[in-house]
Amino acid sequence: MQQTTADRKFSAGIRRTLPILAALFLLASLGGCARKIAGNDRLGPPWNANVVDKESAWSEETLPVAPLPPEDKALSFDDCILTAAHHAPDIAESLVGLELTQMSSESAYYRRFPNIQTFFRVIANTTRQHKEYEDTSFRMGFGVYGFEPVASSFSHRASLLMEDIALLTHKIALEKKAGQIGEAMLSLQNREKLRELQKTRLEQAKQFSVYQKAKEGPAPNPMEQAKAAHFEQRIAAELEKTEASISSLLLALKVLTGLDLDRKLRIDPASLNKMLDNDGASAALAKSSWEAVWQPSPESRIIKLALKLRDYDVMVNWTRYLPTMNMDVYAANPTSDYATYSTKDDIFLNITFTLPLLDWGERERGVQGSRLRRLQESQRAKAARTGFAAGWQSAWNDFRMAAASFEAARNKVAALALDEQKAELQYHGGQVDFSVVDNIRTRLYEEELAMAEAEMQLSLREFANWLLSGNFRRRYFENTEREEEKSAL
Repeated sequence: MQQTTADRKFSAGIRRTLPILAALFLLASLGGCARKIAGNDRLGPPWNANVVDKESAWSEETLPVAPLPPEDKALSFDDCILTAAHHAPDIAESLVGLELTQMSSESAYYRRFPNIQTFFRVIANTTRQHKEYEDTSFRMGFGVYGFEPVASSFSHRASLLMEDIALLTHKIALEKKAGQIGEAMLSLQNREKLRELQKTRLEQAKQFSVYQKAKEGPAPNPMEQAKAAHFEQRIAAELEKTEASISSLLLALKVLTGLDLDRKLRIDPASLNKMLDNDGASAALAKSSWEAVWQPSPESRIIKLALKLRDYDVMVNWTRYLPTMNMDVYAANPTSDYATYSTKDDIFLNITFTLPLLDWGERERGVQGSRLRRLQESQRAKAARTGFAAGWQSAWNDFRMAAASFEAARNKVAALALDEQKAELQYHGGQVDFSVVDNIRTRLYEEELAMAEAEMQLSLREFANWLLSGNFRRRYFENTEREEEKSAL
């Protein structure tokens, strides 16, 4: 069968279009390429140690996970921190936010290059009332719209700064989580000490109640017996309150670390005390100056990066004075834009530079506004620096007051302990009644409770100073921060 002229023209149009369509699909496939998400690799060890990456990359429903610690293990401070880093929902959310920022930075990188768009148009004459326009027309075009290479370059640099800020923010979130876990562990240690004190005092109270009931005399004293019974019940109630407080703290630690609430949890608070002693937490603020700690801190680095961001904001607003460029490459026929023979189309190149002629001061106000925002950021930097210095001095004063309070409570307990020993000797010698011994024990018990509270406040202050002086960052981020400094150089 012989081909008609229309068929031959149709086949020729298809053959001319196939290379263009192939190039179009290639560009579309390149546009879909993306890097493999690194997960928490940027944090370095020990945060990414023992992590099992199930699918070699993150997705919307899977995260790299680390094995849970054994249920029979008493978790140390390090165990709690690393468990929270991998299993606490808020930390995982922060890490996902870091990955999203990295993806935004990648998108900003590719915006430095022109974004090519294309169209493919098929024009068919369905009624064919005009025989000269009865052939089907195939047309393609390419376009580049809103290409601003200078502004895109500054935006990419700003996105890299945002990526660094997100990483530092994640480190701050980990440090805050460590502070919450440490405070809970110290409070748990305090409650365990209170429980032992209350158990001892409860046994003494029971002993005194038995003494009152068995006390010899012309007539028993029901008031003293009732008083002893009420005191015994009071200590029992305080012990029950302490047990409930311990359960609440263990529950809080499960939430902080991201563990299942029905899971059995054992904590080793002594590991935190050992770490604080090894790092000299009691003299952490006295050994170094606040400025030496402030300079490398994540908060200080975030402020410096924020100032650079404001500088880029000024430059981006200056680029608004540059023209924008649009470019179109398309097939058309000068005789008719729609109805024409396919073989008579020409290829046209259209380049348009656009520059606002009158914007009523919009660009100038943009530059001035960015400069004012940069000035605002510099004032925030000064306020943050001053606030850190004031917080440093305030933390040192709080530690001194807590140390003095504990020392006073400790000496008061030591003095009452001597009175107790003296009263016991006098009781065994028949010089005083056993009620004298019990009264001193009651006073000693109250002072021991006060001393335990003072000791906890001192431990909390030591731990806060340990965090403030940068020991947490040096312990967990020292290697990664050194690598970041080398890469910055």
